[in-house]
Amino acid sequence: MHDNAPAHRTLATQKNLVYLGFQCLDHPPYSPDVAPSDYHLFPGLKKQLNGRHFSSDAEVIAAAETWLDGQHSELFLSDLQKLELLCDIVVLIDWIYVYILLFCIIILTQRG
Repeated sequence: MHDNAPAHRTLATQKNLVYLGFQCLDHPPYSPDVAPSDYHLFPGLKKQLNGRHFSSDAEVIAAAETWLDGQHSELFLSDLQKLELLCDIVVLIDWIYVYILLFCIIILTQRG
């Protein structure tokens, strides 16, 4: 799942994703509960960088890379699995909403 930015849609990026064994997932209907940027990595990174002052972009990048390098790979896998499950739940809830809406429309049209 990516944000559909031009760099993410390039043929080179798509080939690399396939080569690395990643599967692109469609975005679920928007839900603040499943915003990948806020759900997965950013909370820990924000906490790490909070209150620090940097004199250049390079310092920020170095600090972020140091934090990322210190994380266990299991963190990434388990968090992504949780995110995938949450996305599935949001899609399911969206379909339930559609069915309820259709049911209500059918009932209302039969009454009228």
